[in-house]
Amino acid sequence: MRLIDNPKFKEDYTNYQKKISLIENETLRTDCTNLLIEFGRAVAAIDAHHESLMIHGKMPVDISDSRANLASIKKKLDSKLSSVKI
Repeated sequence: MRLIDNPKFKEDYTNYQKKISLIENETLRTDCTNLLIEFGRAVAAIDAHHESLMIHGKMPVDISDSRANLASIKKKLDSKLSSVKI
């Protein structure tokens, strides 16, 4: 299963969207929207690495960087949205 199709990813993504929509501060909302876009791209990059593994039989060298990037983006989003309640 691709990460982008994972129910947990979909739930997280939807919750982030809901929280972002409740932000009144335009600058913060824009920052969070951009982070959400990065979050989706980071997940797609990891999916591409896994696809490469299945096709070529080897994991790309930068998979650890991709995972660290995803974790960093998620941490930033969580921090910025911690005060927003759904």
